[in-house]
Amino acid sequence: MPDPGGKPSVAEKRNIRAVMNSLERASARRTASERAADAVTTALGRPLVLAIHVCFYGAWLVWNSAPGFWGLRPFDPFPFSLLTLSVSLEAILLTLFVLTSQNRIRREADHHAHVDLQVNLLAELEATKMLGMLQSLCAHFGLEAANDREIDDLRARTDPERLFETIRESLPSDT
Repeated sequence: MPDPGGKPSVAEKRNIRAVMNSLERASARRTASERAADAVTTALGRPLVLAIHVCFYGAWLVWNSAPGFWGLRPFDPFPFSLLTLSVSLEAILLTLFVLTSQNRIRREADHHAHVDLQVNLLAELEATKMLGMLQSLCAHFGLEAANDREIDDLRARTDPERLFETIRESLPSDT
């Protein structure tokens, strides 16, 4: 049993190393456009960038809303066509960068979900086998648990296809 405040066990270290190796491989497999999208979304997703945007567009509005304010002549008078164009183009580009990053993240999450499913199915198979062995031992030694109905139910192999179909039928329809 692991020590709650102690060092990680050998198995924990092995699992952490495997996860980190998987993340490093996924990062190395990114295309140039995915790396660029990740860099842009990381850089532009900071509070400082939000503050810069608020200040920049606020200054733009003040400059172009108050003719003669500080002696400045408006370069984009109301209805701010140039500002609208600028903000629209920025929104389109940022959306594309974010979608590119999100698609990559979704693919990685799907891959991890598949790995989780495989590990869970293997664990279920191992547990089923151990229950069978335990039930055999109980029967050999004449213990009551050998005829337990619940253990018999648990020993039945799980059919993932049947389980997926049952879940799919239980979900509410999208209409």
